Amino acid sequence: MVATVIPAVFRRVNAAIARVVRSPLHPLLLVTIIVVRCEGRRSGRTYFVPVMCRPSGGEALHALTSARALWWRNIASGAPATVYHRGREREARIDVVRGIDDPSEVERALASRGAVARTLVALPASESVLLRVWLSPEM
Repeated sequence: MVATVIPAVFRRVNAAIARVVRSPLHPLLLVTIIVVRCEGRRSGRTYFVPVMCRPSGGEALHALTSARALWWRNIASGAPATVYHRGREREARIDVVRGIDDPSEVERALASRGAVARTLVALPASESVLLRVWLSPEM
């Protein structure tokens, strides 16, 4: 029963967060969350996936997810993508990095971002996927 209830709860929570990030209410979220818009590889459906991220010190944002999650496979590394950041739709390029060699890079990517981030940082590098999101300049 837990295996069916938890995914249903996450779908609803993710949908609510995605709506808030794409709306003028985005400042209500106390963490930096972007919403990645991607199309299903097989279904062709459009998905809006909220992802916790952190500036990397350069121009990119870093986001971390579990390799067990399937949504990131819909993103072609380096291909143009659409993300919602601070209530605005932005063009971006997302680099997908599997099996991060340097665990400190993962720790820097999402340091002190709550229990979920600490759980992801605790994953072995082989089970982590780092997304580097390069936002296009605002017009």
